[in-house]
Amino acid sequence: MRAWEELVEEGGRKARFTFVETGPAMDVIPLEHDGGNIFLYLIQEERLPGIYELKAVGGYNRSGENYEECAIRKLREEVGITAEKEWLVDLGRMVGFTVIKLPIHFFYTFRWRRDRAVNPRVKLVRMPLDEAVQKVMDHEFGDESAVLAVLRLYVLETKGQL
Repeated sequence: MRAWEELVEEGGRKARFTFVETGPAMDVIPLEHDGGNIFLYLIQEERLPGIYELKAVGGYNRSGENYEECAIRKLREEVGITAEKEWLVDLGRMVGFTVIKLPIHFFYTFRWRRDRAVNPRVKLVRMPLDEAVQKVMDHEFGDESAVLAVLRLYVLETKGQL
């Protein structure tokens, strides 16, 4: 991990920010076709009493772990879902740039199953893709990577590629 400061200019104003660069990470969104619609399964966390934010299942890669292995592990540990490596669809990689710089790999999968032997850490909410896009516009997502993943899925769906 590495940290540094930069002077950032935006809209004619300058501000000093501290940035942190972390190791590789990934986000994965389980999907479902139902009645011609696409539904996303997202984590909904209560940040303050009555104030919720949405995010994708995700996390940092462990030492020696590739992105797919991390996605499979996080799905199982966090939400009790089992998926196979070949079921994951790779949406690509980007470098998140807020106060944390990190390479994030995006995946989605239509093939998955609940693992009844696992007690999930968090619960998933089922949401139509159009509603998720509206929640992006309403700033109800907790992290930049989930916003980008939802928007990528929306683009694929509008092009008939999902």
